[in-house]
Amino acid sequence: LLQYCRGDEHDLGVKRGTQVDSFKLPEVTDILIANSTVPGFVSNRNTQHGSWFFQCLVEVFKENANDVDIRDMFDMIGRILNEKESIDEEKRKQTFEQTNRGFYKKLY
Repeated sequence: LLQYCRGDEHDLGVKRGTQVDSFKLPEVTDILIANSTVPGFVSNRNTQHGSWFFQCLVEVFKENANDVDIRDMFDMIGRILNEKESIDEEKRKQTFEQTNRGFYKKLY
């Protein structure tokens, strides 16, 4: 865990709700980002079945979308993706990256 500033801006929040029941949220919130790989690396792809990341994503979502929330499914995708290995001499691997910017809801 690293604690440091990442710019000079102050987050003054955004007002939400009604005049009777108002509250403020951070300006950047409710964002969940999944990148198929980490910076600097290729995203592996099978010419017949598509990218490894989307193969894993479709498999996990098809089997679990009704009763497992998206963040837990991302963990499942990560575990499956980490097990993949190319069949060529290089034995390539891949991991994906998730960024959570204030996304704390359960999404099914």
